[in-house]
Amino acid sequence: MKAGDNVKQGQILASLINTQESVDVQAAEIKVKQKKLAVDLEKKKLDRITEQFNAGIVNKATLETEKNNYDSILLDLDETKNDLEGKKYNLKMTKIAAPFEGVISQKNKSVGDFVPGGTVVFQITQNKNMEIYAQIPSIYFDKLKPGMKLAVVSPTNRNESGEIIIRKVIPVLDKNSRTFDLYAKLNSFKGKLNPGDFVEIKL
Repeated sequence: MKAGDNVKQGQILASLINTQESVDVQAAEIKVKQKKLAVDLEKKKLDRITEQFNAGIVNKATLETEKNNYDSILLDLDETKNDLEGKKYNLKMTKIAAPFEGVISQKNKSVGDFVPGGTVVFQITQNKNMEIYAQIPSIYFDKLKPGMKLAVVSPTNRNESGEIIIRKVIPVLDKNSRTFDLYAKLNSFKGKLNPGDFVEIKL
């Protein structure tokens, strides 16, 4: 993957060398299958002993022993399943997946680089659910409220336009610029708009 590539949510972007983790998962999956077969065999044996008990062929102590054996192997199966989930989690931690759909705006590491914990390897930018940030002149301070809709246009192409919904108005004026901050959600836009682009708000 490289900067500029489009990615989908959950798509694997990079992976550490995970040979051992993969082997561990495969081995754990085999153990789960073996335990399931053992449970099936033990269940058939318990059913047979139960029928014999009902027919008076075996005593209650024999039946109780077989029930305990069945319960024990069920616990073994649960433990094996939990071990498998742990192995799968370890394998998952060796991969980097896209948390949402978007475009890779930065790639900070290359194949073979050492990557310590907490390192930002990729930066992904969404091309939808975009928000608008604006510094508005103080004369509009009492006129703009959350929930209001405003029209916006592209400063380079007047045919590209849309609508925003005010999400938040910061009720503090900058002492130098005499402006206040406004945050809005892009409700619709006709044309091409990328993260970081400028638009003009019609007040």
